[in-house]
Amino acid sequence: MKWVLIFLLMAPTAQAASLGKVFKPFAKLSTLTVLSAEFDGATTYEAVRSGRGYEANLMMRPFSRNVSIFPVLGASAIGVNYLALRLQRQEHKKIGKALQILWIGSHVAAGVWNLRAGNAYQR
Repeated sequence: MKWVLIFLLMAPTAQAASLGKVFKPFAKLSTLTVLSAEFDGATTYEAVRSGRGYEANLMMRPFSRNVSIFPVLGASAIGVNYLALRLQRQEHKKIGKALQILWIGSHVAAGVWNLRAGNAYQR
């Protein structure tokens, strides 16, 4: 049941990520930005709920025990995409791409850390 709820909360965020097709140069990075944030959110949520992990980020700690972590991380990823788009329009393309790549890398690393350290999916 909880996986259905998690999917239903992630689906609108993934649909919002597909709007990146409007911005051709950033379409793939924008989608990966949102999906990596949701991956981190899903693994954090599961690790915290199972009692095998904890949220180290003080700003995200209030959201980590309930499903509100998904829209919060989705909104922050969309904000990073917006900032990257603004940088692209101001002719700072490399900085915009670097920002998105750092965002993706940090969230994938955090998600993998949650999977390995918390053993969230091994019961």
